[in-house]
Amino acid sequence: MRAEANQDEPDFFFFTTISICFRFFFCVCRSRSKMVQYCRVQGCHHRNDRDKHVQFYRLPKVVQCQGEQTLALSEERRQLWLARLKQNLHGKNLENVRICSAHFVSGKKADLYQRDNPDWAPSLNMVEVNTSVGNSDGSMLAVARF
Repeated sequence: MRAEANQDEPDFFFFTTISICFRFFFCVCRSRSKMVQYCRVQGCHHRNDRDKHVQFYRLPKVVQCQGEQTLALSEERRQLWLARLKQNLHGKNLENVRICSAHFVSGKKADLYQRDNPDWAPSLNMVEVNTSVGNSDGSMLAVARF
């Protein structure tokens, strides 16, 4: 307890308490607002907020700093993943594209150097896109996901 409390001075304990409450509130709210990830494959409705048994994988990046063989292999793999999606992703942010584990034989993607592994690229449940339904510019119409 302070013996001499001055009414004009701000209370240090009051501001400390407010600061702690703000930090707690900010951390709790920030941890709960997680971005929902969904599978980009046509006809697949898996989402990370409701399908806890499914894992999501990003498109493989092109590895540029580990030699020419790795560069060629990673470019080939990325192009194969994009080709198997069978979607027009021109102008889209490919950093956010995810494919779920339901499209891999073992349920996991293979390592970059396991070229002969069937999970090197997604292959299961890759739905054929109906090309008869499209816009005049050749792009596909939006499909209702939910």
